Amino acid sequence: MISRLWVTGYRSFELGIFNNNDKKVEVIKDILENRIKQYTENGLEWVLSGVQLGVEQFSVDATSKLKADEYAIKHAIMLPFKDFGSNWNENNVSQLNNSLNKADYYNFVSSQTYQNPSQLKNWQQFMLEHTDGMLILYDPEQEQKGKPEYDYQAALAYSENHDYPVETITFEDLDEFYREMSDNN
Repeated sequence: MISRLWVTGYRSFELGIFNNNDKKVEVIKDILENRIKQYTENGLEWVLSGVQLGVEQFSVDATSKLKADEYAIKHAIMLPFKDFGSNWNENNVSQLNNSLNKADYYNFVSSQTYQNPSQLKNWQQFMLEHTDGMLILYDPEQEQKGKPEYDYQAALAYSENHDYPVETITFEDLDEFYREMSDNN
């Protein structure tokens, strides 16, 4: 049973999303809500994520919607280091703060400000060790790999020695989900 699920995936720009009114945002939030709901019905208690612009922030919204629908689910945001997002523009910092305000819990893996890339590796290891599985919006068949490739590869390596299921949502899954949504509406 998965009681703590790491949800991650592409950043907004890696998906070609440059504003939150993009139709893709709604589809991604809906598929995340659908998948998290299925996990919740099977015992999921916590969603853990970072707060990168894109899938990680969309997962916060999906979890918040499920909580509003009275599902017993909580969301924890784990930041890799103390000043994460401090170099973002005002709009992105506002989105980050909005996500942190919706979370049931947030904290830093490293209490130091950014020092070096090892903090990102330590964050990744923390996420693997404090979750029971991963849900990742990532398409290994795509030529453009992006940031989630590192998390995906780390999870696959971790799963070789641990019971750690890795569920991917691919672009084909998104297309199929969108068609089903369109047919039902």
